[in-house]
Amino acid sequence: MSKSFMLFIASAALATLSACGGGGSSSSANPVGPPGTGGGGGNTGGTIITPTVVTVAAGGTVSGVDIIVPSGSPGLNAVVLGTAAPNSTTASASSTGDVIHRGATRRVLIFGTGLSSKVEITISGPRDIAVTNPQTISSDTGKPGVEFTAVVDPNAALGARTVRLRFGNDVATFTGGLEVIP
Repeated sequence: MSKSFMLFIASAALATLSACGGGGSSSSANPVGPPGTGGGGGNTGGTIITPTVVTVAAGGTVSGVDIIVPSGSPGLNAVVLGTAAPNSTTASASSTGDVIHRGATRRVLIFGTGLSSKVEITISGPRDIAVTNPQTISSDTGKPGVEFTAVVDPNAALGARTVRLRFGNDVATFTGGLEVIP
């Protein structure tokens, strides 16, 4: 065999061995980075990538990143949610939502951009909470809102529910905003 052919074989063998990676890790760490950075799940030894903060303005452009920021403001936005007894004259709402008991009938109030009795209201999970009588309301500070009656089945599944609001193509959710408790 020629000297150059043997050198080629040795180089190919070395390249194959180095490509195999070899070795392993039993580390309990689970580093995760953004997609495409090699930081996938499991004990793969990926690196944690420091996030890059990108500041954008509505309708503006940014170089070096692939994002789109639509101009304008959202058509619907659910900001606070609360519950009250059906005949109560006072009620409050918070950004963390509220609880509702199995078998209860409560008024649910949600305030935010674009909310009115015209929105379609649905609640995630089993169909054990009936939504009736939506009405347009306003907060003490003038924030628009919607109020509806929620009737909870006595055997309703326990846990957090998401309230979905839809008007045309606009959708807003209050994720986990209504929690069914015993």
